[in-house]
Amino acid sequence: MTKTIMVSNQKGGVGKTTTTLELGAIYARKGKRVLIIDLDGQVNISMYVNAKYDDKNIPTIRDVLLEIKEIMNHLEAEAEKEDDMQDDIITRSIQTTGEGFDIIAGHRNLSNALAEFSDTTDVFLLKELISCMEDYDYILIDSAPARSPLLNMGYVAADYCLILTEADKASQDGVKQVVTDIKLLKKSKMSAISILGIVLNKNEDLKNQEEAYKDLCAFGKTNHCMPFTTIISKAAGATTAKNMYKSIHAYHDTKGVDKRSIQGILNDFENLADEIEQRILKIER
Repeated sequence: MTKTIMVSNQKGGVGKTTTTLELGAIYARKGKRVLIIDLDGQVNISMYVNAKYDDKNIPTIRDVLLEIKEIMNHLEAEAEKEDDMQDDIITRSIQTTGEGFDIIAGHRNLSNALAEFSDTTDVFLLKELISCMEDYDYILIDSAPARSPLLNMGYVAADYCLILTEADKASQDGVKQVVTDIKLLKKSKMSAISILGIVLNKNEDLKNQEEAYKDLCAFGKTNHCMPFTTIISKAAGATTAKNMYKSIHAYHDTKGVDKRSIQGILNDFENLADEIEQRILKIER
């Protein structure tokens, strides 16, 4: 059964894209079928895996969602024809990456989401798309930081939410905003998403880490979203890997790389991937 995981925080720069990329690479290396959906108008993850996001012959996530929206507005009498149209654009949108997973690329004009996806029912468009993706073990959604119709689409479509944060107050405030939005969507019966937990990311200072982790535990206890045991350390190699359009794992395999400099962060992401699987198993028992 497909597990759809939304990676989120309503503050930018906390490591959502890096985490999505690394989890996709790890699960693909484990033999899992993985699809990443780039729902961020900055298209960073699409760029990092050399996906084509500006080729008119390859539909982006924006094209797919607009097509599904158009199809869902048609009469039921056209249902069979519409299903064929929907399957075609979805098939053409999926690109296979050198990392071993598939991706539906983002689009720069996703920033216009408020104008393009303003209808009440548009919040279900991504869920409709994902319902056609039964062949995947994991679908990972890289989300934009700001509140938008796309962010709500992700919360409605996903089974689980992974919240990323750094130790600073602004990042932790972003965590609280995510939890508040999810509670409202669940209260209105629009979403059944479960929060897997909070990941403390880009750690450098042990004292700040301890204080932030303590605060996250206190928040998690009252909001059913405990932080993960795994804390992601900061490593210069992570930035170098992205600049080379590679995951940290692929960068680690590159000839001539000082593997010791990135082994710590590699282990962190592998431990996080294992912990995510354990939490999903616990929820689904």
